[in-house]
Amino acid sequence: MKRGLITIVFGVIFLSSSMLSVAKTSQNPVKYQSNDILRSVPILDYRKSTKSNVEFTFFNKGNLAHKDSSPFQQQPIGLPGCTWPRGTKNTYIYGMGICFGAKKFYNGDTFKLTHISYNPSNAGNWMNVGRIEDGDGIITNKRELYQVYFSDEFDKVTGDNKDPDGSVNWPLWKKDNSDLGKLGFYVFNEEDRRTTINPAGPAIISSQDVHCVFKDTDLFQYSGRTEQHSRDSGYPLRIQYEQTAYLYDNEMYKDMVIIRYKLINMSTDSLKDCWIGMISDDDLKIDGPDSGQVNDVAIPYNTDRTLNLTITWSGTNKGELGKGFGYIGNSLLESPAVDQNGYIRKDKQFYTPEEQLGLKTNILFSIGKDGEIMNNLYNNLSSEQRSINIENEDLRLLQATGPFNMNPNDTAICAFMINFASPADGGEATGGFSDIQTLITNVRNGRDLYYKNHLISNAEDNNPPNNNFIINKCYPNPASDKINIEFNIPNDGFVFISLSDILGNQIAFENRFFSLGNNNLTINTSDLPSGSYIIKLNFLGKNISKLFNVIN
Repeated sequence: MKRGLITIVFGVIFLSSSMLSVAKTSQNPVKYQSNDILRSVPILDYRKSTKSNVEFTFFNKGNLAHKDSSPFQQQPIGLPGCTWPRGTKNTYIYGMGICFGAKKFYNGDTFKLTHISYNPSNAGNWMNVGRIEDGDGIITNKRELYQVYFSDEFDKVTGDNKDPDGSVNWPLWKKDNSDLGKLGFYVFNEEDRRTTINPAGPAIISSQDVHCVFKDTDLFQYSGRTEQHSRDSGYPLRIQYEQTAYLYDNEMYKDMVIIRYKLINMSTDSLKDCWIGMISDDDLKIDGPDSGQVNDVAIPYNTDRTLNLTITWSGTNKGELGKGFGYIGNSLLESPAVDQNGYIRKDKQFYTPEEQLGLKTNILFSIGKDGEIMNNLYNNLSSEQRSINIENEDLRLLQATGPFNMNPNDTAICAFMINFASPADGGEATGGFSDIQTLITNVRNGRDLYYKNHLISNAEDNNPPNNNFIINKCYPNPASDKINIEFNIPNDGFVFISLSDILGNQIAFENRFFSLGNNNLTINTSDLPSGSYIIKLNFLGKNISKLFNVIN
């Protein structure tokens, strides 16, 4: 049993997607309940993150930030599954999930086929847990193998399960010690999850890597269709998903979640004009039975379109006033790269953002448009539509990239990032240019982590111990008149102190002598404009740094 997880085993497992999850609808928009139920039945696994400043729920069928209480309620109730900051009742997402569309030639005709892991119209999920190698349907005797894995429950050196009752080790292992090799590959055979077989060791990147695998091959999961109807239409596409999320405890990255996908074409078909999308039902509201989601505002961030970013915040007339709500940013972080014929490229290990397809479709729509969007999902994924602002709505966001072609056994890589930030100007969120700058900084930090460290693989805590050369405290944060730095050095000596803005422009520097042990440093910030800054200390060639915010 997983620690901290309420586990209830049922004699009968209901697998109908209509019973697994419940969505809001325009006729019945409030489906919240204050209780915080996580569940694990034999094969179905809901888990909530325990690291970073974001409480985020994962489901091994591909649902994200959504909890379903249907097995516990006479009237099924969906629950929001994303809270920020951790420990508050400020919820930001009701549910989200990956979707995929492709053209497939079948029985003499070409079909536009799609599947989804979260439908905002009815919370339908067409996925099933596990690997395609285990067959098309559900495998009820592999609950532990197909769980939602949390990396901090496994030994970082050996990959062994820390739980003495756990028999399955960490599933991702390094190919080698190259940048991309450190990201790891999924080891299907649980007996091979050990260093004697994979000597490079387990691939564990962040404070809490969260991993699961799921597939589209169980036609019984397809809501609104019979199995025969689905098969006659060319389903399944036989796409296997390996999903890994990264969450960080350190100051610079604690307010973000990165979700990376490997989509593998396990069929014998060449799939044409493929599109990958993420559908997110962002609801900014106090957790509880109210309608706080109906007054949200969202804008595509067009000042720098390379960020592939949409920003959402809440009005204040539904109980949000004075509760500390800020901004949520949804962005596409990585997309496929294609050759001149539109097929997945394989000539390089890594492709820069300029070589990738990038964000093509960015549609904001209200709850009343659910049916229109979802009933024509392929056409909407591929529309390359770019929405303008949407205000005072219970809204959804569809972000998509494409088109690309996939031969059998091709893998498409895609990643999305979710960032959170308080208003930079203080008070309630307004959407003003200066007010969103902390969020923009967080998004840029996340992109730098992802790309400058070659897809996260070299990312380390920005405060490594370095023989007890550490920053212990940085306060108050945000600062106004001054920022206090408490740090430790292992010997007497000179410390080079540098203050820079988030773009790396140096503002001030000093070389000062400090004594062994704990030391204090105070920096005047009264003349600094509001924004984010980095204090960096260098001692005997070792660097430590802290990110802090200034509000003036």
